[in-house]
Amino acid sequence: MKNIDMKYNKTEQKIIDKLELGEHDEEITNPFSKATVVLPPLGVALYDLITGSEITGRYKDFDNARYLFSKLYPEAYMILID
Repeated sequence: MKNIDMKYNKTEQKIIDKLELGEHDEEITNPFSKATVVLPPLGVALYDLITGSEITGRYKDFDNARYLFSKLYPEAYMILID
């Protein structure tokens, strides 16, 4: 799940630049299915942005972060969000 060498477009880079990344992988649980996924710090930060944006109604951030998350972590996206 490492994306260090990945090239990002301007929108994706803007999203990544404003994230606060932790230092360790974390286990995230789907609140409905109770399925879990271990994500690296970037994945955790994107997931937090997605859920926070949905709650606060920031739908542009929600859509952009969701698209990037699905691009970087397609398996986790299917388990946690789809």
